[in-house]
Amino acid sequence: MAGLIATNTIAQGDTREVGLRAILATGNTVLRAVASEPWPGVANLSMSQVWLRKGRWIGPRVLDGANVHGITTYLSEETRDSVLGDPFRLMANIEHCFKDLI
Repeated sequence: MAGLIATNTIAQGDTREVGLRAILATGNTVLRAVASEPWPGVANLSMSQVWLRKGRWIGPRVLDGANVHGITTYLSEETRDSVLGDPFRLMANIEHCFKDLI
């Protein structure tokens, strides 16, 4: 078992992809998490707390103090849709979704 404290970006964008997604891809399971809460000190940032276990976990899973079926790499509750995989970028929209302002 292991735990980590990180900024809440651990569950967002590239940080999630190379962090939590990579950790779970090696056979780890998130068994408890606090998705985001203010840092207890004077720093102006939000932190996430994640408890992990190598291998399968048959005990309760807790997200933000509530029992849940599972916890995703986004530190959100696992749903039927979330087990289908990560969303992906639609290449057909690549020229329509973002315009360079330079």
